[in-house]
Amino acid sequence: MGKPHARRSFLATGLAAALLPLAAPPSLAARGNEVFPAPGSLLFDVFRGAARVGSHRFEFGDGPGYFTARYRSEYAFALRSGREWRYRNEGEEVWRDGWLDSLASDTLRDGKARKLRLQREGEALYGKADSLAISVSGYVITTSLWHRDTPFTQVLLGHEDGFTKVVSVARLGSETLQAPEGPVAARRYALSGEIERNLWYGPGARLLRASWPGPEGEILSLRLVEQIEL
Repeated sequence: MGKPHARRSFLATGLAAALLPLAAPPSLAARGNEVFPAPGSLLFDVFRGAARVGSHRFEFGDGPGYFTARYRSEYAFALRSGREWRYRNEGEEVWRDGWLDSLASDTLRDGKARKLRLQREGEALYGKADSLAISVSGYVITTSLWHRDTPFTQVLLGHEDGFTKVVSVARLGSETLQAPEGPVAARRYALSGEIERNLWYGPGARLLRASWPGPEGEILSLRLVEQIEL
């Protein structure tokens, strides 16, 4: 890749080191305090406005000292020009003792493919975003949205491209949403800056809904439709 792209990566890495929290994250022993979701799966429908256009799935698992989050998202729709816009993402995050230990994802966004591979070595994550070598230090939360601390950090790590995203967060109060088991109280947050998201989290560190701007300024959203606990 050219020098401008490489320079952007180094700037992003430096920003992550400066702004990511320095305090140690909660350990896995604190799972009873909603640090991580319960093992199992969450299935979401993806909507473009009122039309269902695809699906998104999280699968969570744990073991001695580690937690795994796998996700797959796929949706497609026609643009005003008539051209089809498609998105597909598959990823896996492994967390050890509360820290992100590895991240692997493959993405196809409107015909452009991306490959990200990161592995922790000591106090930093090292790897490649496509052919570009990158490193990110500090305690990081990704943009995959499932983690309960997503709305409590100023910098998120892009789960597609490996770049850090500086965000501002506004808490918008509580709302009642329909979950698979019935109405539940949800905490709503708005993220703005290098990414824009509206997020709703319910009890148990569970993502219930998310929305963001689509390619033509429309609203895309995730809506939880099924939960399976192991």
